[in-house]
This record gives sequence, structure tokens and C-alpha cells, in this order.
Amino acid sequence: RGYGERALRVALELGNRSIRAYVLTNLGHAQAGLGRLEEAGESYAAAMGLRRELGRHNLALESQAGLAWTLLARGRRREAQAQVDGILGHVASCTLHGTEGRFRIT
Repeated sequence: RGYGERALRVALELGNRSIRAYVLTNLGHAQAGLGRLEEAGESYAAAMGLRRELGRHNLALESQAGLAWTLLARGRRREAQAQVDGILGHVASCTLHGTEGRFRIT
């Protein structure tokens, strides 16, 4: 988590939104692994938003899957289902080509 937070500061200093989205997704993984589910959800949501803004919709799926997992783990089933439905809608219309964490999505 510490390395992720440092990497996020560097990405912000560089002003690189693509790197920031990548770092936020991985920071979310670290936070989730530590049981910091609310923080992880915030990181995943921020990464998802950035990747969508950048037109990197396939990459946003991993962040969206992480967000869904954190919502489910926090008992927020309807919100989690909405995220899963979004992922399934995307997958139904295309492939997972270009994603980084296919196994985290499926």
C-alpha cells in the first residue's frame, strides 16, 4: 500500500492520467487485500472513471470488477450487481482484449 501511495503521488506530479489510473487500480488491490474495503472502492472508482475518460473502456473493467467486489464484501449487493451488470454488458458487446487483469474480471 505504501508503494502504491508513493506511486500515486508521482503520477499526480507527472500529470499522467493513464499512469494514475493504473496505480489507483493496483492500490485498490492492495487496500482490498488489507481489508480496507472502503478505501479500495474509492481507488477502484477513481481508476474506472479515469480510464473511461481516456477511452480505455476495456481497462476500466478490472477497476469496475474490483469495485463490485468491495461493494459485495461490504453488503451492498444492489450496487455490486449494478457494477457486474455493466461488466457483463460490455463483455457481451466485445471481448476482453486489451484488459490487464482478465482473471480479476471473470
